Amino acid sequence: MDAVNWADGDYILRAKKQDLKLLMYSNLKIYDDTSTSAILYHDSLWLLIKSFFSLRSHYNIAKNIRFYRRHGESWLAYIGLARFYIGYIGGFLKWKILFFCGVKKGLF
Repeated sequence: MDAVNWADGDYILRAKKQDLKLLMYSNLKIYDDTSTSAILYHDSLWLLIKSFFSLRSHYNIAKNIRFYRRHGESWLAYIGLARFYIGYIGGFLKWKILFFCGVKKGLF
């Protein structure tokens, strides 16, 4: 099982398919140090592309397709995955365009 990205969701869905009962604590707070567990693009096209292939990235294409293939119940599930990537790439492009127009992220 992958240690990053979909591990909790994968565990919960596999347990649900086997009719296991899970206890959840809704007030639990988990802190994640993204310096060792994630790749963020930070306005760099190279890091954006790298985030699609790094095992540490939440945007790893292969891991996300594997998760949807395992747990998706119809081909419509892939629409959500496509929207996920369109939003990620669109956010990158939006801030690149705004930067060239003189708008900085801290102003919003």
